[in-house]
Amino acid sequence: GRGWVIHDAIAKALKDKGVISEIDISGLKLETQLKIADVSGATHVVMLNDELSGKDMIRLKDMKTGAQKEMSFNEFNNMIGEGKI
Repeated sequence: GRGWVIHDAIAKALKDKGVISEIDISGLKLETQLKIADVSGATHVVMLNDELSGKDMIRLKDMKTGAQKEMSFNEFNNMIGEGKI
């Protein structure tokens, strides 16, 4: 579905900029996935659900501050291009 298209586009955009990324499709609860990301040293987490993917939106969480922001995929891609991720 549309979610996979966005997952793949996010992973490609990050890889193209040399940013290591991982897609979790384990089905674990979000809280567990965030704990795993934190332990792994992730600086940011991109969250996507059916509602967001239907609008070409993502939720970006800064793992250091805990701040979350919804944004368009294009805005996220620009942040990657500007080295903000």
